[in-house]
Amino acid sequence: MDGEEIFHSHEEIKFIRFDGASEKLVVVFSGFNGPDAERQQSYNYVRSLKNLNVNKLYILDNHGRRGSYYLGNIKDGTVEKSVFELIEFQRKELEITRDNVILCGSSKGGSAALYFGLKYGYGEVISGAPQIQIADYLASLEHTQQTLSHITDDVPMLVSELNNLIENQIIAFSGKTELTFFSSHNDWQYKVHLLPFLKKLDDINLTYSLEISDYPSHGQVGTYFGYFLFNTIYKSAFGKEIPESKTVFTKYSDRLKYSTEALEDELEFAYYFQVDNEVIEKRWYSKDLVGEIQILDLENKNVIVDVFVRDVNGNIMVSNYSV
Repeated sequence: MDGEEIFHSHEEIKFIRFDGASEKLVVVFSGFNGPDAERQQSYNYVRSLKNLNVNKLYILDNHGRRGSYYLGNIKDGTVEKSVFELIEFQRKELEITRDNVILCGSSKGGSAALYFGLKYGYGEVISGAPQIQIADYLASLEHTQQTLSHITDDVPMLVSELNNLIENQIIAFSGKTELTFFSSHNDWQYKVHLLPFLKKLDDINLTYSLEISDYPSHGQVGTYFGYFLFNTIYKSAFGKEIPESKTVFTKYSDRLKYSTEALEDELEFAYYFQVDNEVIEKRWYSKDLVGEIQILDLENKNVIVDVFVRDVNGNIMVSNYSV
């Protein structure tokens, strides 16, 4: 992937970093790809967070055929040490405090974000549908048993250690890390993994936030988590909700008028007009909220308008309208 680099430590760790205009560093961990996917190791949420103007560090889980929860073989611990040293190197180079580091990911990536966040005391964790008892999960599916063997060498003591890895972190947890969870009642892993873990947090009076979505199964968590992740990081990094705007369209026989309503004065807007799946015009960023475009025989055309909203911090939000 363009921009990929290798961090040389106890182990080689692949990563991509994008710099932004924020005091935050967002570290993104990757989940599993499907067992039949051509690429078994990939970066997650690069597109979802592309228009978010914060520092972003994407780390590849590149040890083990399908990854290893960024742990490698837990007997020697060299992969975990290398990942931690990579995060520390990057945040120090960016002059960012540990309190301003946000760890995030979903599924396998959500487990890794939670583990590293709790153990090393980073400022915030945004975890989507994580597995808590990792060994139990890996043993339950045929296509993940190889990953369990890679991490534990099938040694019973190490299997038990892996299973308790995340829960053991709450024993010494100070509560300084802000915890946000995302899941769905339709996700079988919510009841099996996340809900019992949250009850343990309740038992020791540790606070957290939980967002319940309606995605239909665990396999769809990434589609829904990306939007939630963007919104949550935006609020954390810039101290406010995403700015609201709405564009209204009026159709005539040969032209399309648009009018945008915005609650903030400093926003800029750009418009991409697609007719029958072809972009016919692009209007670059300005503060103009009203305009029109000529489209002949409009009533018989399939028209889609992408409205791009850019705030003063350089963040871009996109809305799609089918006219």
